[in-house]
Amino acid sequence: MEKPIENDGLEKFLLELAMYQDQLLQSYRQIFIASQSILISVAMLILIDGNGLPLSLIFYAMLFFGIGLILFCLWRNITENRELDVSYCHMQLLKVENNDPSLKPNDLKKPWSSFKEWQKKTKDAKKCELNKYCPSLLSSITREKMNRLPWYFLTVWILGIIIGIIIIFNNQYHFFDFL
Repeated sequence: MEKPIENDGLEKFLLELAMYQDQLLQSYRQIFIASQSILISVAMLILIDGNGLPLSLIFYAMLFFGIGLILFCLWRNITENRELDVSYCHMQLLKVENNDPSLKPNDLKKPWSSFKEWQKKTKDAKKCELNKYCPSLLSSITREKMNRLPWYFLTVWILGIIIGIIIIFNNQYHFFDFL
């Protein structure tokens, strides 16, 4: 059975849109991973080097921790929304492939407008719609592992700050000289 001719343009558009959204998602991930890595490295160098007063070192470490935490929050929000946009494109492709009657006629004529309407929805509304249509769109193994990555960076930040503070106070007050 051949697919209807009018869907050919829509399929191509949705496939290109999905690829574009996925490229944006990967670019954002790369930017955040690089920025977190650089910030962690600089913060740890400041703490481990230990030149200066302990309070100023703690201030610099906390400054970097604050910047890292802000980037962490941005990372989670931006990538989660971008993941949902990619899933939306996949959902629309599935609908077109299955000749799903739930695909509105307006979606066939104005796919860009439909996508922009999708982006204006809340995260919960997006997840609900995706789960109703195809729950597997939100549960890939890769997505689950990538969603943990920011938490790993946060753990490194917290452990690094704790270790750095211990190093500073050890150098200042010689608590752990017996080691």
